[in-house]
Amino acid sequence: MSKLLLLVLFAALGAGTLLTYTNAEKHYTIKYPSEWTKSEQKGYVAFLSPLDSASDDFRENVNVMVQDLSANPVDLDQYTSITKSQIEGMEGSSIISIKDKMVGGLKGKEVNYNLKYNGRLLRLKAYYTIKGKEAYLLTFTALPESYSRYELVGKDVMDSFVFDR
Repeated sequence: MSKLLLLVLFAALGAGTLLTYTNAEKHYTIKYPSEWTKSEQKGYVAFLSPLDSASDDFRENVNVMVQDLSANPVDLDQYTSITKSQIEGMEGSSIISIKDKMVGGLKGKEVNYNLKYNGRLLRLKAYYTIKGKEAYLLTFTALPESYSRYELVGKDVMDSFVFDR
């Protein structure tokens, strides 16, 4: 039922065909619009929206990063405290909200915040959870002026995240 609802939401938003990204090493899958570009780097994958126009210089995106916590194990509350301190410690950045969120079927958090990066203000929605000795961090990033236009697609991409085992 939830997969059907997700497909209906993507179709209603004009996202078109969905592609599935599977990370066999970290045992998760996530769906993203076929119009978006996938970019894999060591330790994370990014899904980038198409540019809106020739003058557009920012691609809204969803990233999935897996952080190894084995050297410094923390629980979800400790990870949240660290995350909150890091965001609040960045000049021009501020937390909008933090709330509980199921992420891939596990207890997690959702953090909405503004971040100043390279002199540019960004609006972010992040989900994270801890599985074993790894933190799974999913982040949707947009410019403040385009956030509301892309928020539902970004949220739906992140909500499609599932662990394969």
